[in-house]
Amino acid sequence: MYPTLPIVKQPVANSNIAQVHNSLFIFFLFFIRFLSKETLYLEFLFLFLLVQF
Repeated sequence: MYPTLPIVKQPVANSNIAQVHNSLFIFFLFFIRFLSKETLYLEFLFLFLLVQF
């Protein structure tokens, strides 16, 4: 079992680019999760990189 991804809705991110980016990013994480069960640490790495932006 995997922990659910914390989807935080930021009031600042109201632009379409931010919404599409978040949607594709979450889809990308679930796609990697579907491919392999050993890439859970990559999700934390990607989430950490996402916070930087």
